Parts: sequence; structure tokens; C-alpha cells
Amino acid sequence: MPPTLPKQLEVVWEIPLGRPGLGGIAATERLVVFGDRDLADQRDVFTCVNAQWGLPLWTIDYLAPGNLDYGNTPRATPLIYDGRVYLFGAFGDLHCVNLESGEVVWRMQLIQDFDAKRPSWGMCSTPLVVDEKLIVNPGAKHASLVALNRRTGKILWRQ
Repeated sequence: MPPTLPKQLEVVWEIPLGRPGLGGIAATERLVVFGDRDLADQRDVFTCVNAQWGLPLWTIDYLAPGNLDYGNTPRATPLIYDGRVYLFGAFGDLHCVNLESGEVVWRMQLIQDFDAKRPSWGMCSTPLVVDEKLIVNPGAKHASLVALNRRTGKILWRQ
């Protein structure tokens, strides 16, 4: 790391989004992952790009229709951990994806799977890894918090 940053930063690359960005980006030294929406505002679109050049490496895109209080873009920051990335959309879609290939390892629909009521602002809590558990927040009556096996998506406990 340099001892000081330059007064003026140079833009190396930029990528236009389909909708205003509401979630954060996740990055490693080589890869950047972010959430977006398609131009018709009906699908979540998560993209992984090369950090050096901004070139797309893979995309996960799925139907996620609806209308939320301030746009439909995913709010949760993708979580990169141990060669996988966990993607959580505002309509409750959770995907575990191989970070290098973009292959979906497992997926869930938290609103349907846990009989949760979607807030008018959407699902927005970023998943958390603790040991081998992926902690998610469906916000349901009998599943406010849920621990999943981070490798398989199997439910370990719910509170």
C-alpha cells in the first residue's frame, strides 16, 4: 500500500448499471461482484468482473418481479468467502455461487421457504458466515434468523 493516495484518482474502468445501485460491491484482489437489475426491472442481475479491467466474467440473472419502496435493486452486499459468493436479492432469492466459474452451487427463496412477509423496502440484510454456518435473516414468525450449512444450504437451525 502506498504511504499516501494521489490528490486526483484516475478512473481505470466503469460499468453502467441498469438501475440505481442500492447494495455494496464485494471484491478480492482479482474479482469484483455487484448486484443490479435488468432494464425492464423484472430480473436481478449479479455480475462478476475482472478487477483490473472491468471485463465481465460471469452473470447470474433470474426473474424477481415486484415493486419495492425505493427501487428493486438488490440491497445486500454480496459476501465472498472461501471460493464462493453469496448473493441475496431484495425479493428473497439467495444463491451460493462458485466465485471463479459463476456456477450456482445451491439456492433458496427465503420468503417462500420460511413463510416470511416481505417488507415494503425489500430484503436487505447481508448474509454472515460463522464457522461453517451461513446466517440469514428471513424475518419470518418462526424463522427470524436461520443458520444454513454454507456449503449445501441445508437448514441447521432457525430462531
